[in-house]
This record gives sequence, structure tokens and C-alpha cells, in this order.
Amino acid sequence: MTKHTQGPWGLSDDGFVVFGPAPDGWGIAQILLYDRKTPGGIDKEEQKANAKLIVAAPELLEALETAVRWLRRLETEYKGCLNEDAIDKHLMKAVVKAKGE
Repeated sequence: MTKHTQGPWGLSDDGFVVFGPAPDGWGIAQILLYDRKTPGGIDKEEQKANAKLIVAAPELLEALETAVRWLRRLETEYKGCLNEDAIDKHLMKAVVKAKGE
């Protein structure tokens, strides 16, 4: 069982609140709005792009986990065709990070 809210996630009409299929209707995350003039501030287009990336997170994680399963299956069937260490170092590292394990 995963710890995060299951997808799909969506974005509010203004593009700054990420929602999931929660029965209470609460948002999962809110993108903070900063004026470019403040230290570290980014413009609204970049903020909206960040929100879209957050919304895609559940599908991206699922796709990555599927790719890892397929690559491991290929490695089992065709020994030596893949670098198992690369799968663990790069792909699984991202999965573990996403899951907070």
C-alpha cells in the first residue's frame, strides 16, 4: 500500500491547487505564488509548470515502476542484456525517493 494519495490528480482552474480523488475534496498541495522581485521568486508560468509536474507524479511513478518490472524481466530472460546495477542506481533510486522509503 502506498502512502501518497492515489491518482489521478488534477489541477484547479487557476492552476495553483493540486487535487486528488479525496472524498473530502481537500487539495493535496498548493503552489505558492511569489512575485519575481522577491528572493527566489519565479513567474506564474513556471509555477504553473511546476504544478503540472506535481499533478503528473502518480502516473510518472506508476510508469517508472512498470518500466523497472519489465527491465528486470528482460534481464532474467536475457542474462547480461541490461546493467542491473544501473536499474538499481538510477531507476529504483527515483522510486524509493518518490515513496519516501
